[in-house]
Amino acid sequence: MFRNCRQPLYVLALLGLSPLSGCGSKPDGPPRHELYGAVTAKGQPVQEGRIFFSPDGKKGNSGPGAVAIIKDGMYRTPKGHGVVGGPHIVDILGYDAVDTSSDDEASAVTVKQILPVDLPPIGGVYDFEL
Repeated sequence: MFRNCRQPLYVLALLGLSPLSGCGSKPDGPPRHELYGAVTAKGQPVQEGRIFFSPDGKKGNSGPGAVAIIKDGMYRTPKGHGVVGGPHIVDILGYDAVDTSSDDEASAVTVKQILPVDLPPIGGVYDFEL
């Protein structure tokens, strides 16, 4: 009699633990590394913006891209979502300054530059001067 009562408990325990089976597994794809540094335009920090990192397939690099937010002249790729290293095309879109003499929000000075770069294979510091 007790044997039949335990069977549903075992089934429930297995079902309860099954969602945990994927936890702790390694991410798919090549290793990604954290990259951080300064972004300046004409010697001044870029106040806000975004950096898009795309592996340069024309130079034999492949893997996932990455995005970093520029804040007060500095950027950092999110942990676990960094760059793969090697040749990349980097697209930088920044807001350098705001013209306070106008009420028009579109008066922000925009910095946009696309650069071919060779990023370090293990991440680290990489500064951009526009």
